[in-house]
Amino acid sequence: MAPESASNLPADPFALHPAQAFEAAERRELRVYGQSVELLYLPGRAKRQGIPGPQKAPFRPCPMRRILAEEALWQGQGVTITANPFPFAERQLLLWSQDPVREVGREMLEMALLMEERCRGAVMLNSTGAAASISRAHLHLIGDCGGFLPKLPSEAVDPAYLQEDPELECRPCSAPFPSFIHVLLGPARSRARAAHRLLQLRSTAAINLISTVGKTFVVPRSSVEIPIPYFPHALGSSELFGRWCYADQDAFAEATGEDLEKALAICCVPRA
Repeated sequence: MAPESASNLPADPFALHPAQAFEAAERRELRVYGQSVELLYLPGRAKRQGIPGPQKAPFRPCPMRRILAEEALWQGQGVTITANPFPFAERQLLLWSQDPVREVGREMLEMALLMEERCRGAVMLNSTGAAASISRAHLHLIGDCGGFLPKLPSEAVDPAYLQEDPELECRPCSAPFPSFIHVLLGPARSRARAAHRLLQLRSTAAINLISTVGKTFVVPRSSVEIPIPYFPHALGSSELFGRWCYADQDAFAEATGEDLEKALAICCVPRA
């Protein structure tokens, strides 16, 4: 997307779709690495197609032809916006690549981060192996700001593998969080370019990205997608955002902060 095309984005993407009748069946709060996180019991999410599981098929039919044809709310610049039929927020949209690719491109990432900046919301990316249920490149856009990752301590660093940008600052998370997370600070376009560069340079197969309150978090993932027994579902950007989504009521009721800390430590790459 060329810089001058930013004006072509929807002024308020959430106006494309009325606020969803979203209400968790139950809610809890726990402390994880000293910060508050929210647990949501959402039994309807058990009905999703293609839910990642330990016995998932190596190949699956792709529903994207139907989704793009029947559910589009807006299309432009190689992206289609749809509602999320299984939301975990009141205001939530999905941005799909119109090209049949698995990886989000720089232009699409830049578009999403400009929307995040404009709407004061959040953008999330799940890759295959990190909670994505459909392999087509897509991003979540929600109208909430996350408080978990932005409150974690971080330290300044100048990684040699990121191209120099005077408007960008990189600050990996530090203790007590035990895993490696790149925190990118700066204008939306600078963060999008750096985040895309990190996606290209990663040595892990799976990865998550969360962008909120002007910070973009790039989270390389281990080979563990479902950290049983500490969390019974695929751990993705929602959980890293601070919103743990449960379709299993017993697991929701029994979860502890220590369980969630162990789940994060297992699913993410240890900090060197």
